[in-house]
Amino acid sequence: MHLKGNFETSFLASILQLLCNDKKTGVLRLIRDENEVKIFMKHGAVIYATGSKKEARLGYLLRNKGIISSEQLNTCLALAKEKKLALGEIMVVQGYISKERLKEIIYKQAEDIIFDLFLWEKGSFEYKDAKLNLNGMVVTPLNIMNIVLEATRRVDEMSLISKQITNDRLIFKISQSNQDKKEIKFNADEWRILTLVDGKRTVRQLMNESGYDDFTVYKVLYSLISYGLIEKNEEIDFVNKEVENGYSEIIKQYYAVTGVIYRHFLNEAGRWTFTVIDEWSSKPIPLSRDQIKKYHEIEVKRWAFALINGCKSELSPQQKKLLENFHPNTPIETNIHKVLEALESFKGFEDGRIFLLKSFKIFIASILNKAQQILEPSPFHKMVQEIKKNFDSSHDSQKFIFEENNVINDIQSLFAMLTLNDYTEKPGSRSNAVFLVTNIKSLF
Repeated sequence: MHLKGNFETSFLASILQLLCNDKKTGVLRLIRDENEVKIFMKHGAVIYATGSKKEARLGYLLRNKGIISSEQLNTCLALAKEKKLALGEIMVVQGYISKERLKEIIYKQAEDIIFDLFLWEKGSFEYKDAKLNLNGMVVTPLNIMNIVLEATRRVDEMSLISKQITNDRLIFKISQSNQDKKEIKFNADEWRILTLVDGKRTVRQLMNESGYDDFTVYKVLYSLISYGLIEKNEEIDFVNKEVENGYSEIIKQYYAVTGVIYRHFLNEAGRWTFTVIDEWSSKPIPLSRDQIKKYHEIEVKRWAFALINGCKSELSPQQKKLLENFHPNTPIETNIHKVLEALESFKGFEDGRIFLLKSFKIFIASILNKAQQILEPSPFHKMVQEIKKNFDSSHDSQKFIFEENNVINDIQSLFAMLTLNDYTEKPGSRSNAVFLVTNIKSLF
């Protein structure tokens, strides 16, 4: 069996459960940017997980626990590279750690690697059946259901933490107002992270240098912020709050529009039938009713996700970069943060605002054109009316820094063009489908 595609956090549990229910033996490979994770499965059980940064983190983790010294770590890393053996195996041979203790640590690390996957916003995956060669690997079966439940809890907790720590490029410094604080008792993790906070290291550097998993570092930093011991380095603040809020209001409005369209795409694809085809025999793979249902849910979301992203092809390279990570199935806070990051290159708010509006207007026009091609006139008309109703009811409450050429006006102009395009035309007639985006682009 061979599965391949893109995924979001919400798909990951379904993918893992599908492979477990099918009692698969093989390797699931997941990639996001420069990060790569491999999950090894045997008869439906997750037995091992490794990440692209695993070796370095294992060494740091053992060093931080006092199991080995920095000098011993460097020696073991060199030997592992020279002999092409796993770092853990070298440490056992050198007598720095027992195999039982190493097994416990690697089990915990494998769990953390999978937990961190649930903090990814999106990525690509590929699963292949394979005969596993486990020689030299320390393996212990992991309970995937427990991992999914714990990961879900962590995601919920991260939604609160991310309000204080919005990304891993933030830099924290020791608070100058902590002198009068009463005595606080720290655990080992908190002490370790606190000693690394120096006003220069980013959150990502704290993760790499501590050896801790992403969630642990975020949680510790959140605690230290709550204690009043650390604070953000003001030098890295994006822009003043007024400008940030001005951008955020625009993003929120377009997020609402794309959300309605995305929901209608899901409803449309929900009526379709998807078949799993074996890569080698090109024949359908027989699945149980539950398996078909889970696979269908994955495929519907994957199709709708890819469809929305495909509509970005009408954008210029700079506009694509701006909206690269924008998607209605991603939390609004994440979308705002990603777009704000891309707007940092604009020195003036007005230049950034105009560019943001133009980019979104072309993007929405492209999505509406795609919707007009895919949806029948009745559901398409219903979708447009839903969007108009939302904007009509919220028009009076919108507070934009500049009223002229705001999102409301942009959306209304799109609807005017849709009216010219006559979106109630007969089923099967899509002759004017490219009219909208062509005219929108010609305005700029």
